[in-house]
Amino acid sequence: MKKWFLELTVECSKEHPVTKEEIQMLKDHKIPDNKNVKCLMGCVFRKIGWLDDNGMFSFNNAYKTSEEEYPDDKTKLEKAKNLYSLCEKVNTAEVSDGKEGCERSSLLAKCLIENSSKMGFVVQ
Repeated sequence: MKKWFLELTVECSKEHPVTKEEIQMLKDHKIPDNKNVKCLMGCVFRKIGWLDDNGMFSFNNAYKTSEEEYPDDKTKLEKAKNLYSLCEKVNTAEVSDGKEGCERSSLLAKCLIENSSKMGFVVQ
């Protein structure tokens, strides 16, 4: 798990408290089926700009993050574009919490975790 992601997780856990076990599950790339965990992820995705005010995944903002992380690696940028394109499908999923974005964030996290290694990324 990236350091900045972990820092945001700790920050967001103040508003969306989760157990140590749930944090460990996230570190192990497992998504607990718990509203607070889903909303915690929503908080993190909002803070990095990947979730907009309507609770939708922002492909453009996610790609900008990759451009900042891999400015000189066209191969990784192309793989990131493919990954984000694949995960954009979460925007068409039926969710019950609408703009809150907790459920969509959980779907996004699952998509990213399930497909990152297939796209050549090391899931940390």
